[in-house]
Amino acid sequence: MDDLLFLTPVLPFPTGNGSAMRAGIAVELLAETHRVLVVHPEIWGGPHEVFREDWVRRTAAGYVRIPSPVPIGAASDLLNASLSGSNPQAVYAFRMAVAPLAAQIMGLLGNPRLRSVLDLDDNEHARGVRFAELHQLQGNSAMAEQERGALPRIRMSERLLLPRFSVSLLAGMEDRDAFAARYPALQFVHLPNVVRLPAALPAALQDAPMDPSALLFVGTLNYFPNADGILWFCEAILPLIRQRQASMAIRVVGTGAPPRVLALGDLPGVTVAGAVPDLTPEYARCGTMIVPLRAGSGTRIKILEAFSYRIPVVSTSAGAHGLEVAHEEHLLLADTPEQFAAACLRLAADPVLRDRLRENAFRWLREHHSIDRARGVLRSLYPAAG
Repeated sequence: MDDLLFLTPVLPFPTGNGSAMRAGIAVELLAETHRVLVVHPEIWGGPHEVFREDWVRRTAAGYVRIPSPVPIGAASDLLNASLSGSNPQAVYAFRMAVAPLAAQIMGLLGNPRLRSVLDLDDNEHARGVRFAELHQLQGNSAMAEQERGALPRIRMSERLLLPRFSVSLLAGMEDRDAFAARYPALQFVHLPNVVRLPAALPAALQDAPMDPSALLFVGTLNYFPNADGILWFCEAILPLIRQRQASMAIRVVGTGAPPRVLALGDLPGVTVAGAVPDLTPEYARCGTMIVPLRAGSGTRIKILEAFSYRIPVVSTSAGAHGLEVAHEEHLLLADTPEQFAAACLRLAADPVLRDRLRENAFRWLREHHSIDRARGVLRSLYPAAG
């Protein structure tokens, strides 16, 4: 097997946030045909009390963690020490954050036949525009201006770094098309987000009845759109729901809850569970997954995960961005507090609708976002691994 150097700013893991899951799937699939050496500069943080290093150490042939801030000589240090004895024939850089380090390493390797892939995941420039709009909506003009100020630097990074890689990947077809139009001389490929289908539920959970009045939110809670979305839901939407049906309640699950999100637990009908080691019991008990995002980027891997557990979903249009799903066929879309509340109440009261949405969504998931789809794309990018 050839050595493949996998650089990532986030710890790859089979669950957790969307970035960790996308990186985890890539590591797992690439390890089928390569000796994958994972290098993790802690740009976005290190090991977590729930999501630890043990999974990536079992899955990859090697794992190197570089504490932040990443030293200037990290590239040469890696080649001279941590990666001594390996001869990478391929490089996979996950997200633009590690592209500069990957480019330095590729320059030091000096292999003109090196196959290099940059997984952008999403369109950072478009995401910055949406984040600025959301900050402005919240009345935070300073943060909105900060986001806008970063946009020229993002474009500069694209122009300087994208040509250094053989191909760049995007999770959404719309994002792929936008990059292909802006940089027609470069190659961009659609690598959809995928999820593994869950194993059979434990017997205790199989016997536990699903509660139609139980709502669930899952996400990294210190990620700005997630924090904004759950605050908006609990403060503007949940009261409308509980006026009609007082038994409706929500569990908020995820890592990194900031004080404002933790404080939501004081509201009627809100439980902030925080980080949990296993999401299966959460999905097994809930009646509806909510995705009340007002901004975001890429494709919502948590929607895919809910579909895999056959959980009906209510989402904003922004929350479902990048997924070719249809309102009333795969999920319910709602963009105002009144519409969102009505959709949640409708699902709770209509078992026929719940069953139709979740079965349609599950079939769509298997067709468009299966592990085999991702495996096929990655095998085409590294044909020598064959």
